[in-house]
Amino acid sequence: MLIETQGSGEVAGGAAPVRSQIGGGRLQNNPEPLKRWLAGQVPGPLTIEVAPVNGCNHGCLHCYPLQLDLFGARKKFLPTEHFRPFLADFRAMGGEEVYFAGTGEPLLHPDLADLIAHGHALGLRMAFSSNGVLLTPANAARILPHTAWARFSVNGGDAATYAHVHACHERDFSRLIHNLENALTLRRQEGWPVQLALQCVVWEANWRSIPDLVALHERLGTDKVVLRNRFDREGTKHPVHPEAIPLLEAAARVPGIEVRWESFLRADETLQADWRRCHGPHFRTHMDYQGNLFACCRHFYKESAFGNINDRRFPEIWRSVERHRLFAEIARGDDIPLCCHLCPTAFDNVVIEQALTARGLGLDFQPTIIEKTAE
Repeated sequence: MLIETQGSGEVAGGAAPVRSQIGGGRLQNNPEPLKRWLAGQVPGPLTIEVAPVNGCNHGCLHCYPLQLDLFGARKKFLPTEHFRPFLADFRAMGGEEVYFAGTGEPLLHPDLADLIAHGHALGLRMAFSSNGVLLTPANAARILPHTAWARFSVNGGDAATYAHVHACHERDFSRLIHNLENALTLRRQEGWPVQLALQCVVWEANWRSIPDLVALHERLGTDKVVLRNRFDREGTKHPVHPEAIPLLEAAARVPGIEVRWESFLRADETLQADWRRCHGPHFRTHMDYQGNLFACCRHFYKESAFGNINDRRFPEIWRSVERHRLFAEIARGDDIPLCCHLCPTAFDNVVIEQALTARGLGLDFQPTIIEKTAE
């Protein structure tokens, strides 16, 4: 059986949505899909996070996939044969953004530049996270003209700290800076709209280098820096040295730097979700390097896959009763205490609960959908 989807096929091939937002949720600035969902329609997701690679050229000490031992002995890559048609299907169903990140370094994928260009030509906002070491001048020239934003992991403001946290050679720090300088120069010369941001996971191993990272941001002229705390697989925060707080406060006063203060909790606290039901996966979904579609980070500890693009086209998967039943199970909120509470779905969940409350629908609301038998 299939669930009838209210698609928006006419958007395929149109101009990519113009937004300045880097990461986060999408419903706050795009309420139309939420209205359709509340009315009992089944809109496609706005955003998908795709892991094109399983494996990395760095071994960051705080890396979540490494904590879960997700990397094998050899790097594995998303097959592109079925991913290119997926991009067209995703856009035709109202998709806006494809974000390459997940379990590894996206720039290791040999076809990433072509996939980003293809998605951009379809009218999608293409984005990626990276450690930036492989963003050579040649790669930058192929990738950045078609990219809405890119976020680079820089978990140390000096070469020694960076090499320690990233478990790499110090020369990679110099390579990163050279690549960022080149990318910013090309952007200025060519007039590309791509935004370039940095992110640093702050913890005991690197907090002393915060001033150096701030200075790097100011010297390079990157658009944004995000500083947040480290969390382990159970969602427990790692205490930050008291002397790090004044450094974070000073950093927060610098234009373009965002300190995620909500992540810096007391040492005996764990993250608490700001929502009681989980409907966010209706609007943001995920894909692993094998083409498996899954709801969210819940998949890392409880099976949450609902289809594979190598077996079926995306519209059929999204309309399937299997997907509907999985999302109804997730919506109950039973797993929220185990959730990755800083996942991007969190932002949309808060917006959804506010909408349900404003309409007097109650948190247990489930829209009535139309089912039809597959041909």
